[in-house]
Amino acid sequence: MQNSSKKIRVIAGKFRGKIIPFDNSKFDEADITPQRVKGAVFSILGEDLHGLIFLDMFAGSGQMGFEAMSRGAEKVIFFERDRKRLSFIENEVKRIGCSSSALVFGDDSIKLVGRLIDRSLIPDIIFVDPPYVKETGADEPDIYSKSLNAVSKIAGENTKILVQHFHEHILPDRSGKIALVKTKKYGKTLISVYEVISS
Repeated sequence: MQNSSKKIRVIAGKFRGKIIPFDNSKFDEADITPQRVKGAVFSILGEDLHGLIFLDMFAGSGQMGFEAMSRGAEKVIFFERDRKRLSFIENEVKRIGCSSSALVFGDDSIKLVGRLIDRSLIPDIIFVDPPYVKETGADEPDIYSKSLNAVSKIAGENTKILVQHFHEHILPDRSGKIALVKTKKYGKTLISVYEVISS
């Protein structure tokens, strides 16, 4: 993953070129999605996200949500359990001046899915990037199964779910009403894409 010496920069949209001043050495060496992988994710999603609701689970620096916002997402929902990282995202939302387009939640990402159900918020895009686990030959860690099960409950008919994970982790072909439709490899990182399927 990206180290603290590299800058997080918004790639495209109205905030293009804006630096997100997240130094992961100050946030317990939080994993950060590399710029190349971030670019690939948004190539999969498309450049224009106007009118869409984007959920950034395990948000960390919040960079994926800010990128979505820059590309026109109507609402970006950040889930981040770590209090220091949560505070960073809240402050960055204010600094950028996008409070009306952001919802920031603390506590466990999986439990917080219930809040979206209560608010009748159905994300169009869900990006899932739990704390990175590198275990040689490992099957998928439990956090991925739990996350997929949770997002399945809030996915709408056209919701697209992207999961970032270590390339040796094998994620399930199906979880609830969502199914794996494709995977893309970028070095040792895989992006697994899930969509809702008819039962």
